[in-house]
Amino acid sequence: MRRLAALLAACAMVTASLPASAVAQATPAHESFSFPFEFSGWNPCSGENVAFSGRFSGQVTNFQDASGGVHFTAHQLLTAQGQGNLGNRYSFSDTLSTSVHFDSDSAPFILTQTLVDHVIAEGDAPNYVLHTTIHMTINANGQVTANAFESKAECR
Repeated sequence: MRRLAALLAACAMVTASLPASAVAQATPAHESFSFPFEFSGWNPCSGENVAFSGRFSGQVTNFQDASGGVHFTAHQLLTAQGQGNLGNRYSFSDTLSTSVHFDSDSAPFILTQTLVDHVIAEGDAPNYVLHTTIHMTINANGQVTANAFESKAECR
């Protein structure tokens, strides 16, 4: 969950770093990014702590429609290799898709995210797959009118 929060924060930072002129364009603006990334995680199927290093990359697209609404999408990929404290080696892949929309008055604000993690072990350690979906809507009064979080994990 801590890593999910970090990915959400990274998404927010990418959004905040976009120049206002990019958001204000009627033509979609596309930005790509790629940078090294290190994190520690764990395989809940084996209880093993794993130190990962890899690459975080993706593409952000945003535009402002004719009525002033802002549309933002991000597709991000994290790939990494890791070494566990029990000696197992792991491959990790994560895909995160984000969609944000808000009207010219910033409401409603609609956020949808899907996240799929694959932690694949070399050898006898079990593999781990996580599917997460998040949806939130905030109205013009700042009230959350929809808030859904669904997460399903599988040991394989």
